[in-house]
Amino acid sequence: MIDEFVNRFGMFQTSIGILISDQYKPVWNGVAPLIFTDKVAGAQTELGSLEQFCIQQGIRTTGPAVDKETEEGILEDMAHKLCRTLVSFCKDHGTYAQAASIDLKQYQWRELRDQILKNKATEVRDLAQNIASDATLTEDAVKYGITATAVTALTNEITKWGNLITAPEQAIAGKKAKTGQIRARFNVMSGKMHDLDDNILQFDTTPLGAQMIADYKAARIVRDLGHGPKKPKPPTPPAPPKA
Repeated sequence: MIDEFVNRFGMFQTSIGILISDQYKPVWNGVAPLIFTDKVAGAQTELGSLEQFCIQQGIRTTGPAVDKETEEGILEDMAHKLCRTLVSFCKDHGTYAQAASIDLKQYQWRELRDQILKNKATEVRDLAQNIASDATLTEDAVKYGITATAVTALTNEITKWGNLITAPEQAIAGKKAKTGQIRARFNVMSGKMHDLDDNILQFDTTPLGAQMIADYKAARIVRDLGHGPKKPKPPTPPAPPKA
């Protein structure tokens, strides 16, 4: 959620929090004009609904990226481990040409990204699968760790990685769609708050009521809580002396 909405939501929470505090609730709760009691209840309900909407709106754009990075490392390690034993197997059996294109060092796996990584890992998986399923090579392949289990494990990781390749972009797109709706939801809440603004003035007949109104009005100011302190402007250079 952009800073504007974060700040507005904080203002809503603070303002209503003041009204329902132990100090001020006795001033208005069940006290004429009773419409204010109803309007506070309505505002609380709407605030709870808005909070849930905000939780749904706050789709993580960093979470999927972190998941993607984690799985990328796992896939690289698994593919590298299997490719090294495949290279060893093929060299020992005089079929190195089969493994030449996957003869990558670990740092080279680290340099592969997205679809290229997926394609290269799939190439490793396919070669291992062909060797493991060849009846004339199976017994020897097992000695090297080239097994159906290893093939399945790499296959599963390739699938998981493939699902995550576009996850960050999907998350951003989903969040953008939600952001398009959120302003309207905040405007509904603002309407509830304006109703409170109009009706709270009736409670200025007691010192405590007057203090409640003052505190409430102070809380209704939207403060920019989304940024750190602004950098001070550089001092204006003095005007040159007149000739």
